[in-house]
Amino acid sequence: MHITAAYQLSPAEARRGLSRINRRQRSSGALAGTFALLSALNFAEHIAALGVFCIFACAFYGFLSLFSSRMAVRKNASRLCGMRTVTFTEEFLAAETDLSKSEVKWAALFKAEETPEFFLLYVTKRSAVILPKRAFTVEQNVELGVFLAKQTFGQ
Repeated sequence: MHITAAYQLSPAEARRGLSRINRRQRSSGALAGTFALLSALNFAEHIAALGVFCIFACAFYGFLSLFSSRMAVRKNASRLCGMRTVTFTEEFLAAETDLSKSEVKWAALFKAEETPEFFLLYVTKRSAVILPKRAFTVEQNVELGVFLAKQTFGQ
């Protein structure tokens, strides 16, 4: 196998990819829901001060989960959205940007995940390379998906 593709992530793609990688947003959303429930219970029990606190906590965690990936993309836009070239071989993944060039053996990766829009290659549990499927042909997407499904990663 030898697949090479060049692509540039859009800010919207980077946000969606980071949202998929960053699972804490889901836990922040659950925490916001918990605070909303607690505020309702506190108001029902006539404990207004605690109910108000829970409403503010709910709003804070809701805001955090909504805007954390947007802030991350804005902060790292030059690294996330720059032009890059990736090459896949049986032995390694090579990636090149205008700022860096690297090769990673498959065993060094934590895991791979395929979504309808991306291939996500995890370097750690919370850090991954976002590869949009639109950068590859239909045949390359199938070949890469089968190849990644068969890989045994370092985990």
